[in-house]
Amino acid sequence: MAFAAGALVLGGTGTANASVNWDFKFIQSNHDGYGLYNNYGSYVLQSALTQKPTSPSINTWRIVSVAPDTGYPNVQIRNDATGRCVRAMSSSSVQMKSCDSKDPYEIWAMTDSPVGYQFFNFGVRSCLDEGNGRPYLFHEEGCNPGNRYQGWAVR
Repeated sequence: MAFAAGALVLGGTGTANASVNWDFKFIQSNHDGYGLYNNYGSYVLQSALTQKPTSPSINTWRIVSVAPDTGYPNVQIRNDATGRCVRAMSSSSVQMKSCDSKDPYEIWAMTDSPVGYQFFNFGVRSCLDEGNGRPYLFHEEGCNPGNRYQGWAVR
């Protein structure tokens, strides 16, 4: 599936129809190969060196459009096993919470960049970043298309 490529451009007027409905996806850092996961009893988003499992688990995700496209898909990232969504808690922290498709802190602008897919939250103006086992948010005015810590492989 192809959609808007390049860096997230704020204030853009793109009208691409980039609806996303992906299930059973493995989200892996392009910096160090760590894959995102959420344990059943925890609200902490974590990452570890692991391979994509063969069935839905704490390591697999559903990425689905939840808001009108604005030149790139605006998606929610839901864990297949726990049913919780990735939510920005502040401009630097992220946590897993019950899903609410209208919560702006759970809506991520998803762009395709040279370093992989990037996820930007307009609610806190921060980009999802990999922190060697502890994903976090990096506050800036858009994801940096050259920053491998902010690049994610979705497969």
